[in-house]
Amino acid sequence: MTRPFREELKYVVHHSTAATLLERWSRHLTHDPYADSYGYTPVLSQYYDTPDLAFYFEKLDGIEFRCKVRLRTYDVRFHRGASSFLEIKQRLGSRVRKVRSRIRALEPDHLDPGRWGFADQTTADAFHSLAARYPLVPSAQVFYVRRAFSSVVEPSLRVTLDSGLSALFPGERIGSDGMADPSRRLMSDTLAILEVKSTASLPAWVTDGALAAELFQQPVPKYASAVARLGEQALISGGLKTVRI
Repeated sequence: MTRPFREELKYVVHHSTAATLLERWSRHLTHDPYADSYGYTPVLSQYYDTPDLAFYFEKLDGIEFRCKVRLRTYDVRFHRGASSFLEIKQRLGSRVRKVRSRIRALEPDHLDPGRWGFADQTTADAFHSLAARYPLVPSAQVFYVRRAFSSVVEPSLRVTLDSGLSALFPGERIGSDGMADPSRRLMSDTLAILEVKSTASLPAWVTDGALAAELFQQPVPKYASAVARLGEQALISGGLKTVRI
């Protein structure tokens, strides 16, 4: 499935600011139906890059049109039988589009780019074209906890709040030691990433709220931040390339 390009506005906010803003927006938003009873969802993404981290350096170099490839699950680990998603995230300036393929029951082969299979030809062509140009290998994982909301009126508008961001090597399991290690954190525990995503113009209640909270847009590249945290050379020289479930 290929989604249309959409605008993604990102802000780094203190949790208190986020709480105030979400309260202001509460009548316009509804909780994501896949969240737990408290409205939270764990998100774990295994990113794929070339052995020399071409996608990472394209980001650093400010290449206008670039992409990322990842396998995502809404859980604390990849495990057999879990629902997961293979994604190509394409960026053109501030606009983003996803090519997404759902894996209804994850198996070990799904972690290997050479064994990916797709239900529809359009999605297969997109992934195979990319794999033909870039020799994909597991590079880094990113874990965080998300609160997600959809607009009550605007069908394409979503608001997400991501916190507890941590970087992990490929194949590394989330554990008490890794999660407690401050060197793996991608930002302070008092901060979160607020994103507003829409294929249409933003309604006044969004822009008015952002202005009232004195928010300033800033890029927050989760994957690039994870690579920098783990160490470029450590990943280029091999990292933990064995990925298992």
